[in-house]
Order: sequence, then structure tokens, then C-alpha cells
Amino acid sequence: MDNTKNKKTGIFIGTSLILVTFVLLCLVTFAALSYATAESDLRFSLQSVNRKKTYLDACSLAEQRLCNIDHALAELFASTNSALECEARTRTCLIENGCTFEEDKKGELYSFTVPFDSEQLVVKFRPAKLYESITTHYHIVSYHTEQLPVVTDTRKELIYDNR
Repeated sequence: MDNTKNKKTGIFIGTSLILVTFVLLCLVTFAALSYATAESDLRFSLQSVNRKKTYLDACSLAEQRLCNIDHALAELFASTNSALECEARTRTCLIENGCTFEEDKKGELYSFTVPFDSEQLVVKFRPAKLYESITTHYHIVSYHTEQLPVVTDTRKELIYDNR
């Protein structure tokens, strides 16, 4: 009778050992998955922080350029009395400050870009008129980011044979 009791206990010990081993494997697997997820989240967060920092640096440079443009236009407006002369000198002044000019339905539109990473910050604005009472000498039309155009090298290398 004692032999049958020992056999039953042996089966229960083996089952509990398998169950403990399975639980331990599950815990190790979940720990490894949690670690991998946390590491991936950290990399993503660092990339996000770096992108945000470069974007804010580009915004800061754009604001500095707008400030320089505002000062240049303020000096121009202060030294000009004629609206027609002011328009002609405004175009020259803004182009000298690195702006590009285009004409649209509402009149003159100027823009400049500030590159960062693989994108660029595009600022489009209109200069104020000579006798407008405003705090800045420009009106921002758009302030957005665009992907930088991909430049591919289509040149073929020439091989020279100097024999």
C-alpha cells in the first residue's frame, strides 16, 4: 500500500515542476519583450526630441530673419515718402535679404527657406504698405515645413585613358 502512495506523489511533483518551469519561461519571455519595447520607445523618444530641437532651431533662425527684414523695411519706410518709390525699393531690399519674389492674385509675395534635417521651413509673407499702421512691416501668409527635394546625380563619370 505504501508503494501506491509514493507513485501518486511522484506524479504531482513532476506536474508542479513542469508548471513552475512554464511560468518561469513565460516571465522571462515577458521580461525580454518589455525590455525590447522600452528600448524601442527610448529610441523613438530621442529621435522625436532631436527632430523637435532641430525644428525649433529652424524656427528661431526664421524669426531672426523676419526680425532683420522688419528692421530693414522700417528703415526703408522711414526714409521714403512716395508709395511708388517705396514698392520698388522694397523689392530690392527684400531680395538683398535673401528672399525670393513671386507675384500672385493679391500682389507681391516674398519667401525664404530655412533647411533642417531632410526638411525645410518655408516662410511666405507680404510687405506692408507704406502708410499702414501696424506693429510689423510684413504680413505672414504661410509658415510651414516641406520635404527637401531629392537631388540625384545624373552625371556619368568619364574614364580617360592616357596611354
